[in-house]
Amino acid sequence: MLSILEAIGIIALAITGAAEGVRARLDLFGVVVTATIMTLGGGIARDILLGVHPPLGLLTLWYLVACAVTAVLVFLCYPWLAKLKTVIQFADAIALGMFTITGASAAIQHGAPAYTAAAVGLANGVAGGAVVDMLLRRTPKVLREEIYALPSLGGGFLLALGYRTGIPRTEVTLGVVALIVAVRMLALRLNWHLPVGRHERHANPLPPEESLLGFSSANWPTIELPAVKPSSPKLLRRGAPAKPPSAGDTAFARKNPPSAHRDHTRRPANGHVHGDRHRQAAVPSWSFPASDAGRHNGEAPETTRR
Repeated sequence: MLSILEAIGIIALAITGAAEGVRARLDLFGVVVTATIMTLGGGIARDILLGVHPPLGLLTLWYLVACAVTAVLVFLCYPWLAKLKTVIQFADAIALGMFTITGASAAIQHGAPAYTAAAVGLANGVAGGAVVDMLLRRTPKVLREEIYALPSLGGGFLLALGYRTGIPRTEVTLGVVALIVAVRMLALRLNWHLPVGRHERHANPLPPEESLLGFSSANWPTIELPAVKPSSPKLLRRGAPAKPPSAGDTAFARKNPPSAHRDHTRRPANGHVHGDRHRQAAVPSWSFPASDAGRHNGEAPETTRR
């Protein structure tokens, strides 16, 4: 029974992981990776918590083959599958229920108490999706206000209680899976959300999907630095301190932008420059403040000595 449920959960979760990769505009290899991580990540987390080494997900070949084949099919058929949003949501709900049951049952077989079985079932159900969300630079779904982790946690706890009360395990398993799927789908349809803590809202709140930490470079504040007056675009001798620009230099630079200047230095084929060996400062590419125009006294800028 558990093997059949696990196979259904693997295929359903691979569909969800591949769809997440396609929506994130990943290539074919990236889609296969997201489907594999979302499918096997929960089982690996379960085996680590229960002390099973190496994890079974890495030793079972058909798990990897099923993830890869499902990811390729979703990659090729996503334009048609995108129209069936409810199908993807239902597959995700089924996968959540199946893997919760698998993790909680494995914990019970290892002699874990009910609360530990519920925690292991939760890890089995949501760990893979949380890792994929972090890879795609999003806040994990289980940490947002959606009703996603609570059905898994409650279902694992009810499964452990049902096993201990003597109810047939098949009936308990099917009933808990149906309960988890029903609660998840109702939460999506009726827009159920958990309350969010109050905080001081700023002018441009950032959505949780921007990045893992909630920062986005597009919304960073712009810092304006004060304008710095450049040095005079003259021919400077080595070791001579730069002099502030005169009014004539200012007017000359305003009337002759940098694009209008031409380099008249003759450069032969051997690369040597003829003429004065002194270096010439480059004409600045900034514009002078408008207030400098009023200080023009008619002085002509000094010309470069050749």
